Amino acid sequence: MGGFALVNGVLSGPLFGGSPYRVIVLAQAANALFLPVVLVLLLIIVNRAKIMGRFRNSRLASALGVLVVLVIAALSAVQLARLSGIVE
Repeated sequence: MGGFALVNGVLSGPLFGGSPYRVIVLAQAANALFLPVVLVLLLIIVNRAKIMGRFRNSRLASALGVLVVLVIAALSAVQLARLSGIVE
């Protein structure tokens, strides 16, 4: 998937009048916004017995999943703050 983003950035940068670097950075910023949301949705799904049946997450797996979501959200927030110039 990362290769697709690179090719997309290289090809669409000149097409839209921007540099390929800027397009790639903006694509990664979009990923930073969406990844925590997708992780939360996945956690909701894997914790529902109606959907997952006997393969539902255990309490430990759910706690670790929440920890992962919090770490990813924090890392995403830091990267977005760096990108916007709030933090260096």
